[in-house]
Amino acid sequence: MKKILFLYEMEMPTVGIARNYWIHLSREYNIVSRFVRLIDVKRVDLNWCDILILIRPNNALAWRIAHNVKESGRFVITMCDDDLLHLPKSHPDLPWQRNGLIRALSNSSVVLSSSRYLINEMIEYTADKRGVYMDTVVKPEELVQRNYETEDKHVKIVYAAGGGQHEDLFEKYVLPALKHVAAHNPNAFSLTFISVHPNCFGLEKVIPVRYVKEMSLLEYRKFMAESKFDIGLAPLDDSSFARCKYFNKYLEYTFSGIVGIYSNVQPYTYVVKERYNGLLADNNIKSWQDHLEDAITNFPLRITCARNAQEHVRTVFNEQSIMSKLFEDIPELSSAAGKYCVCRRNVFWFVQYKLLRCIEYLYKAGFYMKKEGIGSVLHKIISRLKQLAR
Repeated sequence: MKKILFLYEMEMPTVGIARNYWIHLSREYNIVSRFVRLIDVKRVDLNWCDILILIRPNNALAWRIAHNVKESGRFVITMCDDDLLHLPKSHPDLPWQRNGLIRALSNSSVVLSSSRYLINEMIEYTADKRGVYMDTVVKPEELVQRNYETEDKHVKIVYAAGGGQHEDLFEKYVLPALKHVAAHNPNAFSLTFISVHPNCFGLEKVIPVRYVKEMSLLEYRKFMAESKFDIGLAPLDDSSFARCKYFNKYLEYTFSGIVGIYSNVQPYTYVVKERYNGLLADNNIKSWQDHLEDAITNFPLRITCARNAQEHVRTVFNEQSIMSKLFEDIPELSSAAGKYCVCRRNVFWFVQYKLLRCIEYLYKAGFYMKKEGIGSVLHKIISRLKQLAR
């Protein structure tokens, strides 16, 4: 049985999805997985594994562990779902984070990602110049089955995101379009925000607007399934950083039987066909306005797109085809275990990591305070503390 150790810095959706996925593989594909926070990893964990997979390893501790494990003869993979090499100006960029990621990649044989664009960006830094693309596996039971004809015809729109640039993009294109549509279709729809709070001044006087706090992945999926939303919004800017993202919103909305309105940019253009399994709006107010009006007033279109999306996901993202490709691309997952040297755990690495984390928090606090004000900083600190407490 192949033993895989996953190291991650903090809990986030990426980690939750990976945990659910790889633990399932343990039962089906003779693989046993262990997920450990980077700061909590012990020497026994490192010597237990055959394969080490680092999730978003942009720090000095991660690359030192990667180097140690690689030198012991074990197989090392870096798993990434964001372009942490080229962060946009809206993100604080610390030089040792980028350096840590590059060194982690240099001690990894493979970069594993759900973004072809991102693989092309990072593959040159890997030891073996290998990149493997992997889609998310969707189990049929995850798709919520809905009887649209019997549901309330009042349209419910949802937007789930994570603040910062997401709020900026929403306020620039989607909010003006929503205000125009609301003015011409009074009482036709409501709007729910999840873990994001854009400035909706004016819109709240016209339609019901609700704000829901951030929640875990399991809580989020349960909430989405029970709420029976009709339309999901997914604005995204056309930048190299955004192109490296996965089309998670497409899968999330499709799970719940929701038709999505997505920005007409990568990665959504990989999977969404206009008016077939979703709607693609150009990033301007007029296009978002037209697509919102179409989705709100055209009930048959919503139902057709939602059902086609679920059929697309059921057909393309099935476990058998994705796993066959993964084991073909990374034969080390099924090869016999080798003979390894003993891995060590240097206490100094962990002390340095904690010091750099303190500096990082102070730097980020100053960055966001200057950019967004003290209120936003306090909100981010509280959210981060909640994540660390999980």
